[in-house]
Amino acid sequence: FIAEGTETVRLLIQSASKSEDALTVKSIFVKPATLFDPPVQLLTDILNVSEKNSEDTTTSRPPFHVLIGDEQAISAVAGFPISRGALACGVVPRRDETWLTSLLSQRDQSQQLRLLALDGICDSCNMGSMIRCAAAFGIDAMILSSDCCDAWYRRSVRVSMGYIFCVPVIRVNDLAGILVHLREAVSCVSFAAVIDPDADLVLENMSRGEVPRSWCCVMGNEGNGISKSVVRACCYRLRIGMSDIVDSLSVPIATGILLHGLRERESQDFKIDAR
Repeated sequence: FIAEGTETVRLLIQSASKSEDALTVKSIFVKPATLFDPPVQLLTDILNVSEKNSEDTTTSRPPFHVLIGDEQAISAVAGFPISRGALACGVVPRRDETWLTSLLSQRDQSQQLRLLALDGICDSCNMGSMIRCAAAFGIDAMILSSDCCDAWYRRSVRVSMGYIFCVPVIRVNDLAGILVHLREAVSCVSFAAVIDPDADLVLENMSRGEVPRSWCCVMGNEGNGISKSVVRACCYRLRIGMSDIVDSLSVPIATGILLHGLRERESQDFKIDAR
């Protein structure tokens, strides 16, 4: 994948050293001022990673190549204009159903579990915005259906402001089956975001403490919503209460509202059954 922009690259550098499941960074290409001068000064982050990567701090080096050049050189290498002072290249982590199963098996059942599932999201800008929302509201992992666009596409990474490095993204072949498994294995209650007037729940009518500690918010395609099989696999259909003159919101905005609303209404106890 390609990451652009000083703060996006900073997040990548910081995320690449935080865990055994850390991202692999191959190289970064920066302008001299971006590397050495305040307020950006990416050199500080690189030195921190270098120290963590070596027991001998006197001979420490970062686990990736660092290249320095002007804006014209960076743009020539990238093949497109780069005006944000920094470019990085990394390896897309391969996370699938097996990775998700491992995550769930290591989790203490008393811990909070917040998931965001995307069904057929096909716009990379929307994908990036939803990833940023997920990071903002403490989502533990994102689950993508097989027909979603690539979350690691350059535009998605850029729009996410680098927060794709902070939220694990898992692509699955059978999203409906995964939601059923989550309900049966870890009592995870799934909420399908819909605009149907007869939805089971309206966010604004839900009380504080009504949302269980383990939940998954499911968002659908920009034009067609959530597929029927995925809706059937969810525990509840949930909609946002809106003025009669507006029938729907853009999917990133709706995602932010629902994630905030569900987290705000969480409880220590299960008041909604994982039916």
